[in-house]
Parts: sequence; structure tokens; C-alpha cells
Amino acid sequence: MKRKSLITIAAAFSMALAVAAPTLAQTPAPTSTPIPATAAPTAVPLTATTSLFATANFLVNVRSGPGTEYTVLGKAHKDDALDITGKLADSSWWRVNFNGQEGWVLASLFNPTGDLTTAPEAVAGTGAVLKNGATTTTGAATAVPGAVVGTTTGSVNLRAIPATSGAVLVIIPFSTELTATGRTSGNNWVQVSYNNHTGWITSAVYSVSRGNVINLPVFDEAGVAVPATVAPTARPTVAATATTSP
Repeated sequence: MKRKSLITIAAAFSMALAVAAPTLAQTPAPTSTPIPATAAPTAVPLTATTSLFATANFLVNVRSGPGTEYTVLGKAHKDDALDITGKLADSSWWRVNFNGQEGWVLASLFNPTGDLTTAPEAVAGTGAVLKNGATTTTGAATAVPGAVVGTTTGSVNLRAIPATSGAVLVIIPFSTELTATGRTSGNNWVQVSYNNHTGWITSAVYSVSRGNVINLPVFDEAGVAVPATVAPTARPTVAATATTSP
């Protein structure tokens, strides 16, 4: 009887606690408001306004002067059309109107439309800035005498030797400026340095903008320098001594 009374009291006490306990209101978890994605701005195509213009074949640097030693003003995208306003004497670089300012592009990376002979010969203007911060008003290149500078016209393997069997040291991206330091006898490969690697790239994707590859040292198929041929020295001519018959 006593045990039954204790059970009854315990049950009543539990019910009293359940009634007395306040009901805790559950706070809803905050919800995040989605942020709409921002569309990346698209480049506005450049269009020509005259009958003489250049159309870009690739994504190409537009420079402040006629050479890779000049700073980059911006880039012309594939199929952008730029008015040609002048050219170097050898037509290797064209002066163009780039968003209202004077720019220069490497001719081999563009297709011309119109009569190029009507473009006047030109040199770098007062706005041309060299990479070292100096300015020029003459347009004369300040590259190291004899240096050969060019740009890759596509991604290319830098190989340990001048052959497709050579190990690939690194892949050089498109439109990379490189100074050539050697060549093979057939000029099919040129030696360059990139990211602390010195090796060889095929000349088929190397567009020279300064210098002449023919003046570079020659290397054999193993990448070993070929000794320069020394021109034979002329033997001194001994003047004939006239003799008198007795």
C-alpha cells in the first residue's frame, strides 16, 4: 500500500512539472538571400573607320612603339579591326588607331585590308614608352645590338635539344616575347630562355620582330655550339725579283 502511494505521488509530481515548465519558442534559422550572379563584361569589338585597316588573327598586344621593347597599351582580340595610320620602313610594324590613341602592332599577326603602299612611313611618337621607363621621340630601337627578339604565335614546347625527340622542359604560352640566343644550321629551331629554362622551340611559331636570326650562333642537332669557321688568311705575296741576263 505504501509503495503504491509513493508511485502515485511521483506520477503527480511529474505531471505538475510538465504543466509548470514554460514552452520555449523555437527561433527559425535565418535563411540566406541568394546573390544574383554578375555577368562578366564582354569586350566591345574594335571596328575600323577607314578603308585601310588591320584585322587581328589572334589575341595580340598593341604597343606604344614599334617593337617588343615598348610597353603594352592593351590587347586587340581576334577579328578586331584597327585603322592603319603608318608603318615602319620595312613594314614589319604598323601604326594603328587604338581606342583613339597611337598604337603599334606586329604586322605578321594581322591581315591587312586596303592598299598598304598608301600608309606613310612612321616612327614611334612622343607617347612611346620603353619597358625600362625611358621615353623616345625618334622611334629608334634600344635593343642590344645583334639581339633577336620575337613572339610566339602559338603555344609551343620548349625542348632540351633542337628536335621533336627532345624532352619537353616547359610549355611556352601564345604571344610570349622571347630573345633568341642560337639557331640550328637550317634555322628550323631557335634557342630561347623561359622561366629559368633554356632550350629550343621550332621557328615555325616564332615571329621575329627585331634582329636577324642568321646572325645567331649555330648549334648542332644535339644542342652543342658549332665552332665558327675562321676565314683563311691570305698568304703574303712575294714580289718577283727581276733578273738581268748576263
